Amino acid sequence: MNQGSDFDPATLAKIEKKLGPRVLGEIIDLFCEHGPKRMRTIREGRQSGDLSTSADALHSIKGSAAMIGSVRLAELAHRMELMAGAGDVAGVTELVGDLETAFADSIAYYRERRKNLK
Repeated sequence: MNQGSDFDPATLAKIEKKLGPRVLGEIIDLFCEHGPKRMRTIREGRQSGDLSTSADALHSIKGSAAMIGSVRLAELAHRMELMAGAGDVAGVTELVGDLETAFADSIAYYRERRKNLK
């Protein structure tokens, strides 16, 4: 995991400053709680050939990741959302492993940040 370019800690700092640590913690909890279901939806949609379902889940992952500063995850989800929208099964399949890794890295990163919130 390359924390230097994969994550933008300033994004979390802005949220914490504006909304407080409790709300930031809730946002992180929601990301960690709902993300795995979206990732399953992406995998299942790709496997079944239902890329519209995958595109919807990718859109959600992209927005959530961008909101909390998970740069790499947001970028991958965006690229894959465009591919899914274009019906590019091969492109989505090619990047799904990278997305899975970026998602797992994000979960680990944000769970660690969550521990440090007061």
